[in-house]
Amino acid sequence: MSAVSGFLDEIGAPKFQDGSLHRTSTEAALNALRVNFWGKSPPEGLIWDLGDPGLMRLLNLKWSRGRLSVLSQYPPFLDLVGRKRAEADVVPIAVQGLLLTGDSGTGKTSCLFYLAVNSLCNKQDVVLYHSNRLYAITETAVYTLDTIQLASALEDTRLKGALCLIDLDWPLAMDAIFALVLSSQVACFRVAASPPNPERYKNWQKQATIGTYVFGTPTRSDFQNLFRLFFPDVGHTELDIRFYGLLDACGTNIRDIAEVMADESPDGRQESVEQHIEDISTHLQQLHDANSPLQLFAVPDALLDHSYSHSLIHTYGVYAKDPARMKVRHRIRSTLILKLLLKAYQSSRLRQPSRMNDLFTSSSLSSVSRGWVFEILCHEKLCIATTLAIVPLIASDVKPTCLVRDPNAVPTSVPVGKRDLEIYSSGSIVSSTASPKAYYVPAEGNNPTFDAFLHVPGEPGVGFQMFIERSRSVKRRGMALLRKRLAAFPTAKDDLRFVFVVPSGSDFHIDVGGKFRGVKFFMLEVEITQHTGFEDGDGDDDEDEVEDEVEDEDDEMDMD
Repeated sequence: MSAVSGFLDEIGAPKFQDGSLHRTSTEAALNALRVNFWGKSPPEGLIWDLGDPGLMRLLNLKWSRGRLSVLSQYPPFLDLVGRKRAEADVVPIAVQGLLLTGDSGTGKTSCLFYLAVNSLCNKQDVVLYHSNRLYAITETAVYTLDTIQLASALEDTRLKGALCLIDLDWPLAMDAIFALVLSSQVACFRVAASPPNPERYKNWQKQATIGTYVFGTPTRSDFQNLFRLFFPDVGHTELDIRFYGLLDACGTNIRDIAEVMADESPDGRQESVEQHIEDISTHLQQLHDANSPLQLFAVPDALLDHSYSHSLIHTYGVYAKDPARMKVRHRIRSTLILKLLLKAYQSSRLRQPSRMNDLFTSSSLSSVSRGWVFEILCHEKLCIATTLAIVPLIASDVKPTCLVRDPNAVPTSVPVGKRDLEIYSSGSIVSSTASPKAYYVPAEGNNPTFDAFLHVPGEPGVGFQMFIERSRSVKRRGMALLRKRLAAFPTAKDDLRFVFVVPSGSDFHIDVGGKFRGVKFFMLEVEITQHTGFEDGDGDDDEDEVEDEVEDEDDEMDMD
């Protein structure tokens, strides 16, 4: 008998064995884990059959049919837990646990069960806290304790070294339990999964005995495996543009994406994407009306049971020398969210874009992309401009396919008038973006070539691309998509004006790769007089962190 079993028998903890369980109970699901994996080899492959469909109810993955997808982040985290547990046994000042955090729906709770299976295969007892109950899985039985017994149980030295998995990633997880996780009196080695929460950060970052690990964005392969897991008969083996639109709309929340991809109809998936965008937009307007930008970190919505804070804010980790000491950082999640923020502030009576600037350049949202900030400020200026003074570009003497500024060019005036900013999904029908009173911005952050467009009655339509780099190229696919949008205007002309919007005084060149029939290229310089967030982060240390973040995101998912 193990020390854990002996201790739990001594305190009279209820014990459940084969034949004593209701087949739909949580204890039955955990007992299935015990029977299927104790002392056996771990499953092979990236999709594991856990033996009981009821177990997935605990993970809120109703399509998984009792199976678990092994995400690419799980094996390295398992190795880290193993190393830190070994250190904790011999080094008094070593970390006695890890707090796992990151965006919602990125597999944190599922990872706890991945760790549990591996421990059972190694004949190691597992203690699990979930839904306000404490469970212990041993070689012979599954035990359960209520919350009142929790503190005394976890602090008993007979549990020293046992793996304690604590799920805080559910709405009713109590702060008292979180405080217990951090307690230096707990004998177990703790691995706790928690959603991002600033108040909790302040507490756990002061704990020398608790390390921090942040899950990043699942990879493209991870999502493909998840689709095979959730929908084996549908065959979602490739990701399409609607999927990328959904990534922009609701982040990398596996549950939300599965809800949308469960609809086999492309039109149905498109409607779901647009509904997510509309829900976020409504929520942002409510935050603005309440004068509470800090509520971007709000608790889940009481009516919709959806945490919009996690749709708006991206939580990421910055690696330290010790991977168990990652720094937690936040930023606005995508260009779509910035566009929706702009729309929310523009539609208000006060129209205070400076408040928006403060919101996404504050220290709590550090490492915001310079390009994103510039693009959003340009959208704000272009919406309220009555006339645009655009300057023609000329071919470079060095490379004819490259366009550069013409110092002798005379600006061309384009009357546009003040317009309403409208955000649309790239999958929507073209007739929905044909108003002469709107300034249209695609929701997708990876929309090719153009960032906005507008119709000008009696004149060619105008497309815009904002950038701050020294060079830029033009994609024919993106130009073709822009032509379709502009052609939907009843009096549209065949030709169009394409305007590159750049900071005043910048030096740049545009590689067009050849001729675009019916397209005239221009530039528009924008003077930004107020603080724009061009200085990323909180200080010198964060500059390196921004570079790390960009590299990580490139590795995580290629969006082009």
